[in-house]
Amino acid sequence: MKKLVLILVALMITSMGYGQEKKAKDIPAAVSAAIMAEYPELTEIRWKMDSITKTDYIAKFKYYRIKYTVQIQPNGTIVNTDRNIPVEVSDAIARTYPTSTNVRWKMDTVNVDDFIAVFRLEKIKYIIELQATGNIIKTDYDIDVSQVPQVIMDYIKANYPNAKIKGSRRTDIVMDSKGTILYTVQLEKRGIPLVFDANGNLVQ
Repeated sequence: MKKLVLILVALMITSMGYGQEKKAKDIPAAVSAAIMAEYPELTEIRWKMDSITKTDYIAKFKYYRIKYTVQIQPNGTIVNTDRNIPVEVSDAIARTYPTSTNVRWKMDTVNVDDFIAVFRLEKIKYIIELQATGNIIKTDYDIDVSQVPQVIMDYIKANYPNAKIKGSRRTDIVMDSKGTILYTVQLEKRGIPLVFDANGNLVQ
């Protein structure tokens, strides 16, 4: 009886079951494409059939050192994603960006204990760095060129008179007593972006 209760509890906690293993060549193109669209740098995936629905596919993999288990319908619709993210970290994103969906997670390659959340809101790409406690360290997001301070635009005009701006981003370093704000401007035909502080000083 006790064993039966434990099984029922496990089924209530997760909607994904892990059934027969599948080879990559046996996975429908729509399913493989859905995973690669969400995790483009992925190189190794373990595939299984979902033992509950009997029709969905389960993809298990590591992406930037984070373990993922993803459930995908045969038509390529992702219906469930489990990852080993501390609840404090995922809750911080949910509270701060309640309408965020399809959040991709990475481990920071510099501060190796920190987490990176990547997602889009209203077509704007956000990159959020958080500590394991859920404290947001840094926010980075796309901005329109019109939002770049004029002092920075004047610098670009003076030093790169014929350059066209390809894109621009703003970075707010939250865990900084100075409240540092940086602007990144990518010029066409220039591989390395220009990084300025809010006063227009070139810092990179």
